[in-house]
Amino acid sequence: MAAELERAGWTKLFHNVRVMRVQVDLLMRDPRGLLLIIEVKSDAESGMAHLARGQFRRLLRVCTFLARWEPIELRLALVSGGRLRLL
Repeated sequence: MAAELERAGWTKLFHNVRVMRVQVDLLMRDPRGLLLIIEVKSDAESGMAHLARGQFRRLLRVCTFLARWEPIELRLALVSGGRLRLL
């Protein structure tokens, strides 16, 4: 998943890292230099992803913390049928 984004010009900073006791799937920088937390979900059947409310709140807390130093986005990535789609 990260390799596909890296081929598109993204930079992987961390993979499966814990920040403030919260598991972060990917911490990356996009081609513009923007810092992103990417939560990866897979669903081969419906092609839809779901992020639980508690998990969303924890990731948002990490984003709020990191935003003290620079702008950051939280994105959901859906992996379905071997294809990646950023939501």
